[in-house]
Amino acid sequence: MPLLEVKNLHTNYLTRRGVVQAVYDVSFSLKRGRTLGIVGEAGSGKTTSVLSILQLLDKNGRIDSGEIWFDGEEITKMDQEQMRQIRGNDISFIFQGLPMSLNPVFTVEEQVCEPFLVHQNMSKAEAENKVTEMLSLVNIADPESVKKLYPHQLSEGMRQRIMIAMAFACEPKLLIADEPTSSLDVTIQAQILTLIKDLKSQANTSILLTTPDIGVIHEMADDVLVMNNGFAVEEAPVEIVFGDDGVFSHPYTEELLKLPGLDAPAGACFRMGYASSLHRNRLHAGCVFTSRCQYATDRCREVEPEWTEVEKNHRVRCFYPRKGVRSNGR
Repeated sequence: MPLLEVKNLHTNYLTRRGVVQAVYDVSFSLKRGRTLGIVGEAGSGKTTSVLSILQLLDKNGRIDSGEIWFDGEEITKMDQEQMRQIRGNDISFIFQGLPMSLNPVFTVEEQVCEPFLVHQNMSKAEAENKVTEMLSLVNIADPESVKKLYPHQLSEGMRQRIMIAMAFACEPKLLIADEPTSSLDVTIQAQILTLIKDLKSQANTSILLTTPDIGVIHEMADDVLVMNNGFAVEEAPVEIVFGDDGVFSHPYTEELLKLPGLDAPAGACFRMGYASSLHRNRLHAGCVFTSRCQYATDRCREVEPEWTEVEKNHRVRCFYPRKGVRSNGR
């Protein structure tokens, strides 16, 4: 049984322009001990998908339909109190904009203590000792001094490590990391990714990772879900997506793999443009990638494609999956 299973998720936002379908009929599963990478440009629905899982959508957002199962329970039916018991304990999370995720008026120690006090029923003294242990675990030198500091006294890389320490504090079954290295330079990003991988192995934690960076997917993921304009358009193990030129793929995945190539550093982020999902209400028919696809036909513009299984464990939402160009146009 998968640790996490999302079935036919539809998530909408109510805006002044009307109802926006930010996530449309998205399904995926995450096996225990594995890392699933969700990749796509800004506006593709990655963050909305993970916020739906956590029930942390903005006030104008709602899950319109679908099911989300975690560890054998349907969490879409849970109330906020039940979700609070899961969040930070069984499911930990690292959000975008990590410097803003730490409270500026509390010390590092006060913030890293919280999951131990709330979820582990530790005394304050026990929690403070665990803080020192966790800061050492994420390779922070002189943790006794650092835990007395405030977030503004730390570098971005240090704040990132603090957030990772908080995320792994309760040895969660699932870590959701939403673009966890987007604000970091290439050198620090590589260190942070290595740290997350090492802690994942130690805790046997499953990871759901979102990123617009195809290099991060190649570095971190076991399985890949490609999203475009609120739709999941391709799903496969990472070795298939980054395979040889004989692999079929969605034209959007083909573009992701061209820029940057696999020889680019992990921080070389794909920037193809802002997806149009924030302005989309699904009144039009056809494939969501049609306007940008050089292979589109009248059929693509008129009919929404269903999933096609091109090989075992590899499916594509496309009438004409491409066989060919993988990295750097080669």
